[in-house]
Amino acid sequence: MSLRLNFFPVKEVAIGEKAGWTDGRLDINLDDVRTQIMKDAHVKQVCFDLVHPGESTRVIHVLDVIQPRVKADGSPCFPGFLAPSNSGGQGVTNVLEGLLVASCAQVEGANPLFTPKEGIIDMGCPGADLSPFAGSHLFVLKLEFLDGLGDEDLAQSINLAGFRAATVLAGITLREIPARQQVLDSRVISPNLPGVGVVMQLGGEGPLHDTYIAGHSVTGMLPLLTRYEKLADGMVVANNFTYASQRNYTCLYQQNMLLESLLARADEVALRGVILTRGYSQSRDSKLRMAGLAAEIADASEVEGVIVTTEGAGNAHIDTMLTCQECEKRGLHTVILLNEMSDTNGNDPGFIDFVPEADAIVSVGNREEIIELPPVDQVVGGTLLEGKILAAGEIKVPLRDICGATNEMGAWRNGAQAF
Repeated sequence: MSLRLNFFPVKEVAIGEKAGWTDGRLDINLDDVRTQIMKDAHVKQVCFDLVHPGESTRVIHVLDVIQPRVKADGSPCFPGFLAPSNSGGQGVTNVLEGLLVASCAQVEGANPLFTPKEGIIDMGCPGADLSPFAGSHLFVLKLEFLDGLGDEDLAQSINLAGFRAATVLAGITLREIPARQQVLDSRVISPNLPGVGVVMQLGGEGPLHDTYIAGHSVTGMLPLLTRYEKLADGMVVANNFTYASQRNYTCLYQQNMLLESLLARADEVALRGVILTRGYSQSRDSKLRMAGLAAEIADASEVEGVIVTTEGAGNAHIDTMLTCQECEKRGLHTVILLNEMSDTNGNDPGFIDFVPEADAIVSVGNREEIIELPPVDQVVGGTLLEGKILAAGEIKVPLRDICGATNEMGAWRNGAQAF
């Protein structure tokens, strides 16, 4: 089954009484968005901001970033949340390109370990060079939730607010003519080209540090073979609010740069599938099971090479290394993507685990490197960073606080300069 994507670029965006998209200009009616978000009784209040590339603006408390998408017939994407769990991955989907929804909130989880960490996006340089999201217009949701919510209810409400906003915005394009189209069809594979598979690790330890597949937590899952078409329609979504630089955001599943780059080289390699697997398994036996099954699926898919992505560090690095080892045992050439958790100068080892088979590692940067960012004219999403630091002033923060800066799916250009 194929999926056609209709792209509608957003070069200019404004708030107005009448919603519309014309020749790259998007007008948003805030009441339309607010009405959908406030359907959730757990949401106490939502405020909106528009920020633009190049502005002296700092967005803080970012939890998730979502690309606005909707089916061309007006039905929603995001299976398991807004659409039936078995839907998506075929038909036609409208996409707003150049605008993202950023969900922001300051919340606490019942487990302090999973309380959301700081997430920063600077729209102007030098900070803009560190995040893959600073080059897009951002429609920012500042969310407040009712007191006393359990982690599961809080996690669900965070997701629903962002997905509903994204659906309303994408719906503005209905009945408009797209600027360009892209067809995703996993059935079109050349048998004469070397096959490549992507093992995509999804972080999951429970609410607020989780990933959902068709609305279901990845905790307890076994590896699953799927198609990019399903990801593009929102089958996999983020609910992981740990360190901002290394977490995967929903938009990075919807439009995955690694998969896009492989498709762009379709005359050299054949993408034979995406294998979803869980990171942060809680025992050695479960880690070995996940690694072995993911490698077995890759081998059965008749690939010659595998790219293993990661979400997180520490515990997740062990999962990545074991998956690499299992793939190499089966004769599959394997490349892994990892962010490093060294000291601030990069002198300490960046990984807590290593296997001899891991001889092709792409480092996407050291999350502990200290970054100095200048004062900004405007802050949205809040006023104080973690530690009660004034967000508008000059700040020194570890790279891990910058959204997407060391993303381990290859979403951005940061990386190690030398070993």
